[in-house]
Amino acid sequence: MLAVQGTVLLNNGGATLQLQLLGQPGPTQDLPGSPPSAAQILQSIAEGEIVLHHSRMPINAKEIATMICAQQSALGLARGRNGGWNEEAWDRLKKLLAGVKRQRGQATLALLDLGAAPPVPGAANFDFL
Repeated sequence: MLAVQGTVLLNNGGATLQLQLLGQPGPTQDLPGSPPSAAQILQSIAEGEIVLHHSRMPINAKEIATMICAQQSALGLARGRNGGWNEEAWDRLKKLLAGVKRQRGQATLALLDLGAAPPVPGAANFDFL
């Protein structure tokens, strides 16, 4: 939601409405309801208007486009370049970009290879050769 200030001019039985934005919309948002392009986001990151966590560097246009679609899906908006967009989507995208990137670690195996593990005191030691 954007805050506006306006005036109404009445003349000859008609009215003219003049509105002015009070705040800035998202740094790269051109049209209300349309998502930003990945290029616009990259430009805003370069200019410091959007914070990017160091764990997400380097970031490319495909990753940003995926993030935009993910926010659209999470909010039940139409997906894609011509899909839906709103202030909540902006907030979620900025929070995601500023947050730590989750790293997929190597899966822990059920049995670890201990190699030549030292004997456990008080336990029976068996050699299986």
